[in-house]
Amino acid sequence: MTLLETPELAGRSVRENRFEAIFVDPSIANFSRQGFTRVVRLSPFNSQTPIVLISTPYAEKYVKFDDPGVVTVMAKPSSADDLLPYLEDIKRRLRADRRKNRRLPYRTGVNCLQGGRRLKATSVNISTTGILLEMSWAPKFGEELELHFQLGEDERSLNARARVVRIEGPGRAALGFHSLPAFDRERVRRLVEAHLPALR
Repeated sequence: MTLLETPELAGRSVRENRFEAIFVDPSIANFSRQGFTRVVRLSPFNSQTPIVLISTPYAEKYVKFDDPGVVTVMAKPSSADDLLPYLEDIKRRLRADRRKNRRLPYRTGVNCLQGGRRLKATSVNISTTGILLEMSWAPKFGEELELHFQLGEDERSLNARARVVRIEGPGRAALGFHSLPAFDRERVRRLVEAHLPALR
């Protein structure tokens, strides 16, 4: 766990380190939710890391968003009796995020479209939030591609738009799925969970 007391230190840290989750007290001085979220989403290590804003209590305990990359709001505990459920809630969220980001080693050919170019790559691993590719060209951070590939024994190809979120050295890049339909995300989840041990 790393505690950072200013937005400037936090911004520098997320650019240089990988975190499982980022919890933010929006009442700290000079904090901009939109600006900080943009820094995290553009960072090489935390583009898919969940961000949780710790707010003051309000009518509903928290507002939950299921789409990856969206900020979640969570209420601060208002009394000592609320502390244990609060910590359990944090653990539940982190477990859910680990399930979502589990990567299955998976090799298959991937057809990539970028503008008018047709390119070929090979997948290394896959999760419900993205895919790691080996490729013969040098992609740029942030660029978008259209991907087409087979998913397990399913005869239907998976078609997805994805954005380069991390360069892992020459010939390798991690891409985050972008606007992947819920049906296709569920297909990926079933493939991953069929081949990896249950995560509790």
